[in-house]
Amino acid sequence: MWRARSSVAWMERVDFGWQRRAIVRASGRWAAAAAAGMLAACASVQPAPRVISFGDSLSDLGTYGARTEGRTAGRFTTNPGPIWVEIVATEMGGSVSGYRQAGWGRGEHVLGGLAYGEGGSRITEQPGSNNTDATAGAGSGQTTMPVREQISIHLQRDEFRAQDVVLVWAGANDIFRHALFAPAPTAEAGEASIREAARSLAAEVRRIVAAGQPRVVVLTIDDYGETPSARNGPNREKLSRWSNAFNADLIAGLQGAPVRLVDANRLLREIRDEPVRFNLQQGLAPACALGTLPQRSVAFCSLETLVAPDAHLTHLYADGVHLTTAGHRLVAQEALRAIRH
Repeated sequence: MWRARSSVAWMERVDFGWQRRAIVRASGRWAAAAAAGMLAACASVQPAPRVISFGDSLSDLGTYGARTEGRTAGRFTTNPGPIWVEIVATEMGGSVSGYRQAGWGRGEHVLGGLAYGEGGSRITEQPGSNNTDATAGAGSGQTTMPVREQISIHLQRDEFRAQDVVLVWAGANDIFRHALFAPAPTAEAGEASIREAARSLAAEVRRIVAAGQPRVVVLTIDDYGETPSARNGPNREKLSRWSNAFNADLIAGLQGAPVRLVDANRLLREIRDEPVRFNLQQGLAPACALGTLPQRSVAFCSLETLVAPDAHLTHLYADGVHLTTAGHRLVAQEALRAIRH
């Protein structure tokens, strides 16, 4: 018993201050090392790149959203989306928003975002698809700002930086113009115009590169003769030939340019042919119940107007040419692979 009491008493009398001081000194060194490590880690974390996009309805974040009066976001997909440019931005740690809202008689409201694509836009010329400026007054229908003008507006208000990711997907409306809205006098004349549009797009992409050396991703266009809207129609062969001509001249015009080319044409063909391989059920049937929508416009398509509750996730196309949420995700994945590799 004495030994126990004596041992306790001895422990109470011993000065452990040297141990406490040693622990404090060690803790200080550990804290300093941890702080240095945290600072190094922070220094190595890069901010998310800006995502800037140019194009047509496939890249439109809601330019004509006011037209639907709140029923949907007014995007050309299974609303609310997201569409491919948003998915790319999110996966890269950032976000992207639309440049403006305009058209359909509602005036222009500049939002200031970096997604400039507008439904109906052509590469360099007006009018685009469903643009009624000449017949019903400016801004009465779709405003269809051409891609060239979209790029020029960006350069007027901002710049391109080496860290930026610039997405470009356009060309469909030049084909639609010469095939459907204002048919070319001959197939040869139409194809010549399509090829000129492709060369113009290649020149615009080179203008982007020259303006700041950003990372540029360019997508080939779909085969519009094989989409649901044309597959069984009289223009199937012509639309396919013109789509292929556009892509051929676009690719040729970008030879040697420091851009990442994504073959969306090949991807969408493979999905149409084998949707199950991409975890889809339908490669051709539209997901939106178009007969229930005003003017049969996909801009009014929502989760409440689908042919099946999950059609936005099981179908490739929302309507005859535009993609569903699932379709956009597959395109975004292909674009992200190009950016990262």
